[in-house]
Amino acid sequence: MGWGRAGARLARRGAAWLAVASLAGCATVEQSAPLSTIRELTVTPSDPTAGCAAMLWPVDGALSSPFGRREGRAHDGIDLAVAEDTPVRAACDGVVAYAGNGLRGYGNVLILSHSGALATVYAHNRALEVRQGEVVVRGQIIARSGQTGRASAPHLHFEVRKDSIARDPLGYLPAK
Repeated sequence: MGWGRAGARLARRGAAWLAVASLAGCATVEQSAPLSTIRELTVTPSDPTAGCAAMLWPVDGALSSPFGRREGRAHDGIDLAVAEDTPVRAACDGVVAYAGNGLRGYGNVLILSHSGALATVYAHNRALEVRQGEVVVRGQIIARSGQTGRASAPHLHFEVRKDSIARDPLGYLPAK
């Protein structure tokens, strides 16, 4: 999937994306004792040296389309063939930077922001299980697979971006 126009629309969402992205990092959540009826929430790195270099496969499915050029166009991620309603899991600890269906072609899509200027994208979902701004942990169910947006069959489109540049997700995922 190309990022061009979709990336521009995401960039226009501006402050919310930047605010969430600046808070992101491979994170665990620590909650201190309540001082009043308002609880404090602090996000701290789970292991500052680890980053998100070794990610978890978001679904257990066959690779149906690799990273790279496809039909003369950029395919910025990989497609994993799975049945409709398969649980989609966070590949790494992070913060939900975007949750919605406003990026053309992606259908219901999640973008998670991680430490080290990394982001992961999970597209074509039937249902989103988390909301923008939520802290998520590696392996947490974040969506249910589907075929929303420009998709010909149920699958998960998964992207990894470093400094907003698409990278081959297979370089971040363990060998199967």
